[in-house]
Amino acid sequence: MDGFISTNDVNKRERLSFWNDLVCRTFPRVEVTSLVDEPFFGSIATDRLAFVKFAEVTTQPSLVNRSKQFIAETTEDDVKAIYQIVGETTFNHRDRMAHLIPGEWVFLDCTQPYSLKHIPAHDKNIVLVLQLPKRIFNTRLPNLESLTGYTLTSNTGLGKVTLDFIQSLWRDVAQIEPETKPQLAETLVDLLATNLREIFYSTRTVTRNQAVTLVEVKYFIHRHLTDPKLSACMIAEALNVSKSYLYSLFQGENTTLNRYIWDLRLEKCRADLANPLHSHRTITEIAFAWGFNNSTHFSRLFKERYGLSARAYRY
Repeated sequence: MDGFISTNDVNKRERLSFWNDLVCRTFPRVEVTSLVDEPFFGSIATDRLAFVKFAEVTTQPSLVNRSKQFIAETTEDDVKAIYQIVGETTFNHRDRMAHLIPGEWVFLDCTQPYSLKHIPAHDKNIVLVLQLPKRIFNTRLPNLESLTGYTLTSNTGLGKVTLDFIQSLWRDVAQIEPETKPQLAETLVDLLATNLREIFYSTRTVTRNQAVTLVEVKYFIHRHLTDPKLSACMIAEALNVSKSYLYSLFQGENTTLNRYIWDLRLEKCRADLANPLHSHRTITEIAFAWGFNNSTHFSRLFKERYGLSARAYRY
């Protein structure tokens, strides 16, 4: 883990104030109220996997509130996935109530007010929190706001696979090579998105095996995104599936396999064009570095996606 801070070394009378400051430095601004008379205790262990912030929070019974006032004072545009590890927690978000026991989780939008209560019946409460940029889900989940604030399970099926993956990442993140972290973070987002689609869009005729294969396909794409030879044939051969099966996996994704690849490449190019560290590189160099092999094709797709030419976007 990257950091660990607790209230143990703080004067007992100052612990709750210290905890409030600590929590606000770790998450979008909230206010914590203790639900016990004894000196407050809490600890936060943190680490990061590319754009994913991890935090394991251990605390005594308390009430956490993120009000409209706090939202107005901050600029975060994030979402959270909160997994209950020990104890119980209730959430109120968008007038929806979630009650979590170990093995369950909730998906929250930090741009909206919410409150959570660590149940006093338990002396200790532990949650594993993942905080991610909201924009990461834009192309993966339509109507994201309709998916937040509900009790979700991770005890069986794909939910358990996802939680096992998250806990292994959290446990071993310090040993993961830096160049691998962005790929793993994208895989994690795909798993979370697939979980939410599986739960809320049950009309889709996608089996668990198909959902897992879809994540494997996306992970392969992320790892080979810079390869201009990346194609349905290449993916199908590597994963030992047919091209028609690959295409069918994306039917419920509001996109196609090729569009998914182009959109990822465009987003990587957009990020490099906006980064001053890449100002010495030409637009063509950046485009070709992310797998494009035709500058005219890149220019047309970029303008369709962002409404500006790549040159106008850069300057």
